[in-house]
Amino acid sequence: MRPVLPRISSAASGFRFCGIIDEPVEKESDSRTNRNWADDQGFQYELWDDTNKDLAVYYGAGSPGSWFPDRITVLLDGEGNQLLTYNGGASRSHAQDVLEDAQAIFGE
Repeated sequence: MRPVLPRISSAASGFRFCGIIDEPVEKESDSRTNRNWADDQGFQYELWDDTNKDLAVYYGAGSPGSWFPDRITVLLDGEGNQLLTYNGGASRSHAQDVLEDAQAIFGE
């Protein structure tokens, strides 16, 4: 069953981006939240938490019971269908590669 995806923010290009982490985005008892860290890093997209790892399992970044999901990038269509998957994400060209593929697929 496909997870229900929350609202995502629109980027200036018309594409939508989000980051998903396997721990809470906000911790009420901690002022050093992941959201604050993302803001400090200048991330221009929302962070979603996937503490139960439903999204990680559904999109292939982990398996049920795994401790840590893999670091992947998933390109989805507007309905949440998985179009492309990229392993890793640490290379300098990674973001550009994903953006170019998205532009080729969606024509923007």
